[in-house]
Amino acid sequence: MKYLATGTETTDRYDKLVLSPGSSPLRPLIPGIDSEGIYSLWTIPDMDRIIQAVHAGATKAVVIGGGFIGVEVAENLREQKIDVALVEMLPQVLAFLDPDIAA
Repeated sequence: MKYLATGTETTDRYDKLVLSPGSSPLRPLIPGIDSEGIYSLWTIPDMDRIIQAVHAGATKAVVIGGGFIGVEVAENLREQKIDVALVEMLPQVLAFLDPDIAA
């Protein structure tokens, strides 16, 4: 690990290190889900397509899913002056947080 503020580097050792990058985006079964202008975000090329849509003049977006990635995507789209609606099926976004913190 490199600490950018100081330039110092350290090495961490693990008895076991588990990486689990096997997820995939959930695409809800709704009419039109495979239409043009509907994007999933799972890979760098997916992100590039979304950025390309923003640069092509997109002005509105609906982000489905209020988990960490959905909230981050919504925040970054807002920073690009996109009008964003965030949709979450659970009672709160960031369901892994205490309700008071998520609010």
